[in-house]
Amino acid sequence: MMVTMPEEHGGRDDAAVRWDMILNELKPALPRATFETWLKPTRGIEWDHTTLVVESPTPFSLEWLERRLHTQIDKAAQQVTGGQLKVRFKTSEVPPYKQQPQKSDPDLDERLASEIRSNLVMSEVVGRHVQLQRFGTSYKGQCPFHQGNEPTFHISNDDKRWYCFGTCDTGGDVISFVMRADELGYTEALHQIAARTGISARAASERPDWRSRGTFRSLERYRSRPNLSEMTCRGIDRLPISGNLAYPLQMGLRRVQAGLVTSMYPNQQSHIEIEYPSNERDIVDSEAFRNAGAVIWTDSGKAILKDLESGDHCSHEVEIKGVTTRGFCLVRIPGQQAYAWFPPRCPDEAGGRNRQVILDGGARDRTFAMESFFIDTGVLPEYEDLSAVVVKLQAPERSPRRHSDHLGSGH
Repeated sequence: MMVTMPEEHGGRDDAAVRWDMILNELKPALPRATFETWLKPTRGIEWDHTTLVVESPTPFSLEWLERRLHTQIDKAAQQVTGGQLKVRFKTSEVPPYKQQPQKSDPDLDERLASEIRSNLVMSEVVGRHVQLQRFGTSYKGQCPFHQGNEPTFHISNDDKRWYCFGTCDTGGDVISFVMRADELGYTEALHQIAARTGISARAASERPDWRSRGTFRSLERYRSRPNLSEMTCRGIDRLPISGNLAYPLQMGLRRVQAGLVTSMYPNQQSHIEIEYPSNERDIVDSEAFRNAGAVIWTDSGKAILKDLESGDHCSHEVEIKGVTTRGFCLVRIPGQQAYAWFPPRCPDEAGGRNRQVILDGGARDRTFAMESFFIDTGVLPEYEDLSAVVVKLQAPERSPRRHSDHLGSGH
């Protein structure tokens, strides 16, 4: 179906209708899991001149759409309109989970700005908006602020600055970049960066910070270290992020579980509210938990679980109900009612150990580990493990050959 793109657009309603038409064009062309996970939760919200602005629920899904589905989306938009229609994605102004409102605090804003400028890595933040290529000790890419195909946009992690050598002829720091890229004011940009990276809880705390100033540095530099210990991995993890999964530092040592961060309380001693798969909630110290990644709700994967006490594997694959960008999977042990989040097995490059989860077994606790899992690669082709190793996922190899084909079903 082709609709001519009008010169003047009709506002929010027209944007929603036009995006729905593009989605209808994309749906039969993409794998079901890809469409349901990444495109179905989006919605057209407004026009920016001749650009259709589409809202994505999380920063991770926005990055996925821009990097992996950009070509298909442009093609579908052209099919629908009969011409060139630019589509731009933005994250929801209201986060997926309500963050605790806080009053304006100039001192807190100053601490946030100091933490952000000192500790964040430019390439990690800019990489949400720009496809970067390494250029010596710096990075370069196409400028997101003007049209053009030349890599005029340069950033330096060492100087923590960006600059466009093209039409823009301007630059700045990480805060000014987010202000321009997400069309935010200074204070809004500060708190958005802080919420996404977990800096808000650290900067708001008046207690001495026992963690090193390298906590928020890129995990990239740790990948060259062989056999990272579990505690080393946890030491470099970021604090919990609103809307993401968070895991307790005592996981595997006590009967504690990972859960969704539904609220953050940054003032004085920082706390978070955790919601578990059982729908129970706890308010806990932020310092006792770490970020376990953005959650992708899907039923397109399976996991292999092992009872660590008996040494037996579960006799069949267990269905996955959710997965995170750090490899945690939401599964249910056969014979149990409750779901639980399981961390992935430590990759061979980092020691190849099981990460155990202790569950309530009634008279005594039960200990399980998730030794393997697989997800539709259209949903998640890879994840960054707690050890900072990037693990690429592959589909299992299956054979149709069965004994019953030769011996008969009643044998």
